[in-house]
Amino acid sequence: MTWNGEEYQARFDRIAAQGKDVHGEAALVRSFAPATVLDAGCGTGRVAAELARHGITVVGVDVDESMLATARRRAPEIRWHRRDLVGLDL
Repeated sequence: MTWNGEEYQARFDRIAAQGKDVHGEAALVRSFAPATVLDAGCGTGRVAAELARHGITVVGVDVDESMLATARRRAPEIRWHRRDLVGLDL
């Protein structure tokens, strides 16, 4: 499957513009009070960016370059890696 990171992110931007919460996943992760998070399958970085906004150190990993390009544009301060999670060596 081929993704378009900008189109994918635009969907969440539209939902947020309507006043709806798009940060449920990040809120759940934050409830565990982690210091660091690996956002595996990070896509456009929506969750990672929200976690970083709350002071959590995040690393994002995704296989799709289009999604990562959007993530890098939106949150250049986060480390993003293009990797297939199947063979990811932690």
